[in-house]
Amino acid sequence: MATFNMRTMNTDILVSGLSAQDAQEAFQWFRLVEGTFSRFLPASELSLLNGRAGEETGVSERFAHLLYISLQYLDETGGIFTPFLGQALARSGYRQSFEKIDRETAQTEPDDHDAYSVSREEPIRFDLDRRTVTINAGSLLDFGGIAKGWSAQQMAATLIERGRKEGLIDAGGDIISWNSGSGGKPWLIGLAHPYSDEQAIARLQLKGQTGIATSSVVKRSWKLNGRNKHHIIDPRTGLPAASDLIQATVIGRTLVPCEIYAKCLLILGSELGPVWLRSRRPELAYIVVDHQGRLSASSNLDQYCDIAELSERIAL
Repeated sequence: MATFNMRTMNTDILVSGLSAQDAQEAFQWFRLVEGTFSRFLPASELSLLNGRAGEETGVSERFAHLLYISLQYLDETGGIFTPFLGQALARSGYRQSFEKIDRETAQTEPDDHDAYSVSREEPIRFDLDRRTVTINAGSLLDFGGIAKGWSAQQMAATLIERGRKEGLIDAGGDIISWNSGSGGKPWLIGLAHPYSDEQAIARLQLKGQTGIATSSVVKRSWKLNGRNKHHIIDPRTGLPAASDLIQATVIGRTLVPCEIYAKCLLILGSELGPVWLRSRRPELAYIVVDHQGRLSASSNLDQYCDIAELSERIAL
């Protein structure tokens, strides 16, 4: 089996251990997901819904499914994760696909107080039976990373159900892998350095089905009015997160919770984040990097992987 890659959903998609036909189907699926959930495509279902704020709008089964999951995580995390950050991201300068942003001179923002005021209105009315959504104009949707993680998880589940014994899908750092074939070698992956995709801060040999998500405040960052900005928004303030962590990786058996909780760790920081994670999802493992280059890992990593290499501190 070969390795195939393509660019879609504003990121690089890589699949390995699959046939060419399975890889093609996976890429078609990711294109379909992008056409549904992209904030940067004017004709996407998400953009059309955001453009009809205040109006009851019918949505597809696919859209309703991901929205329902997102609202579950909104409740589970006490609002540390929320899909209602479209407006805050745009006001931070993230108004277009990341590769199109001038990272030194992003679009000027309005006055800070007005830009990041948090709406007190109900963000959404969602009729699951009728599949209709009414969204508040101050709470525009952005599925961002959860759409990547969810789409990779959905594709993997489809292939596993068809009897594919092994495979790996990497959607811009959101990875789902499985290996149940006789004599198959476990997947060996490297966790990228926050400032360099060419360096690894850890190498992990995965056990069985494993989901891994890495979030960073470095990779998607830019300057706005001379100030540093990034795409990890703290819903409590509407501003880019300002904790002491610059990168977080979360590992579990399925991918979507890893994607959600990696971002939550970045928002909460090295002191509160791990304690908070253990209180909600003690089964998940993590590796975090703080702004001084120090690494910290949970004690349960061995449930999901053998550690081939793990740095204690890295140069930034």
